[in-house]
Amino acid sequence: MLKDEFPVEDLRQRLHDRIDRLPISKLPAADRLLLKVEVETLRQELDSAFDQDRADSKISPEKAEKAIALHRARHPYR
Repeated sequence: MLKDEFPVEDLRQRLHDRIDRLPISKLPAADRLLLKVEVETLRQELDSAFDQDRADSKISPEKAEKAIALHRARHPYR
């Protein structure tokens, strides 16, 4: 979408310029927005990795139960 509209380096520079012009009071909001983008990117990567692991039979309900039990044994709730 945006990749077709602007060359990546131009877009990167435009974003940097816009951030540089933001009032200081708006920087925390911009930071939160960028963190949301990062979180969504990581969520998509993890989703894909888990889907692939399930398809490769690396994850099963039994293995998940064993992993949870092991974790709880090592890190009991206080």
